[in-house]
Formats: sequence, C-alpha cells, structure tokens
Amino acid sequence: MNSRWIPAAVVLAVAAGSAFAAGPNTTPAQSADHSKQATATQGSSVAEARSSAKKSFEELDQNHDGSVSMTEAAADKDVQSSFKQLDKNNDLKLSPSEFKARESSANSGKKPGS
Repeated sequence: MNSRWIPAAVVLAVAAGSAFAAGPNTTPAQSADHSKQATATQGSSVAEARSSAKKSFEELDQNHDGSVSMTEAAADKDVQSSFKQLDKNNDLKLSPSEFKARESSANSGKKPGS
C-alpha cells in the first residue's frame, strides 16, 4: 500500500522544485516567457556580432555588380562610416580597388583617406 504513495510523493517533489526554481510569484507562463526572451537576446547578440564583423567585398556586393553601393556598405559599420573617404572618384560606389585601400590602411594603422 505504501508503494503507491512513493510515485505520488516524487511527482509532488519535482513539481514543487520546479516552482521554487522559477522564483516566487512566477507563473509557468512567465517562466516560459523569460526563457524565450533570454533565447531571443542571445540570438540578437550573435546577429550583431556577425553584422559588425569585417565583411569581404564579395559579401558586401549583394547584387554582384562588381561594386559596393552605400546601401550595401551599411552591412559593415566600418565601411559605412568611411565610405566617403574610400570613394575616391565620388561615384557613390566602391570599386574593388577602393575597397582594398581600406584593408591596406587598416594594416598600416591609418584611417582611409588620411
């Protein structure tokens, strides 16, 4: 007869432990929402890290026309911020050679156009 009470006691203990872990005054729905928010925050952090990483010319040239427009440059904050200095012929797009000048100046420690 006592053996039937043991599984019931285990179920109650597990349920009580889960409720305690969620914190006081927290409903299961709130716990689930918190978990979703944490996952979303981690996902956006990864996306931000990827978007701020240095992108290659090919990655930025989304329409594959052989140049990087101002719109395409927005995917890399560094390129976007130095776009006007890099665009030596003022055609509002970066050629491969203009883009490479950025890499050369980065290696030498200079800012583009200086």
